[in-house]
Amino acid sequence: MPWTTPPVILVVEDDPVFRHLLRHTLRHADYDVVTAVDGIDAWECLQNQAIDLLVTDHQMPRCSGIELLERIHAARLQGNSPVDSAILCTGKRHEFDHASLRSRYGLLALLGKPFSPRKLVQTIAHVLPIDDKTGNEHQDPIGVAAQTPASCESWGKWAPTVGR
Repeated sequence: MPWTTPPVILVVEDDPVFRHLLRHTLRHADYDVVTAVDGIDAWECLQNQAIDLLVTDHQMPRCSGIELLERIHAARLQGNSPVDSAILCTGKRHEFDHASLRSRYGLLALLGKPFSPRKLVQTIAHVLPIDDKTGNEHQDPIGVAAQTPASCESWGKWAPTVGR
């Protein structure tokens, strides 16, 4: 593993089976994973732990993914952003204005559900490819980073060819 310390990813998903599957898959890909069941639990986690990447579902009880991103945005405007990078996962991908979400919340990617956990690993490998401390590229033990994601639109270090 080339990371001096693995990136910490907060996965916010209300479906316990899918949350467990995502946690297991990301840990297998050498990421440190923290989970939350909804936006309220995620916000509490963001206040108490350093997180490198937020991966959040949109439709959740108590506090949706967009509501969580709005809280993070408000904190960023006050100079106190608990996380700088986020991926939004949603079954309503086509109902969102991707450019607006990207500019307002700084989203790195918008993943349409359903997606395979391997697609998430692939997307993360594209948006977090370099270990800032060592300069090494992240190794992709699952072997999916070279594939082009079909079910996501990404921004940042990886430039998409779809939906721009």
